[in-house]
Amino acid sequence: MKCDWLMIKKSFSKSWQRRFLKLNGRVLTISTDSHFSKIKNRFIVNSQMQIIIKTSTLFALIMPEGSSTPSYLISCENADSLISWVNALKKCNTSQYEIGIDSFDLISIIGKGHFSTVYLAKLFYPTNEY
Repeated sequence: MKCDWLMIKKSFSKSWQRRFLKLNGRVLTISTDSHFSKIKNRFIVNSQMQIIIKTSTLFALIMPEGSSTPSYLISCENADSLISWVNALKKCNTSQYEIGIDSFDLISIIGKGHFSTVYLAKLFYPTNEY
């Protein structure tokens, strides 16, 4: 599992945004916060996706044609971080998947208590194997 705050830009967007990225098994989750209360996108990294290194701190995730997921430009703080992310994306597999709050699609709030919030949620799992 790999996670970090990075700057990302969708292929059709003009502005860069700071997002929390987490690679869990083959699932890459993009969120506005590290608690995953506002997940912006989540997709499965597969062999059709291209990883292209643009500069020493910038790489691109190019999605296959016809995919509903946009392509992204991702900016890292330094070259070591870039190499670490690219290697993690190339070597990811489903056996490394860990269930966490980012493993669920939060559908609605059922109730709020003094210590927690109860959600109606649906499990997002990268394969059909249970």
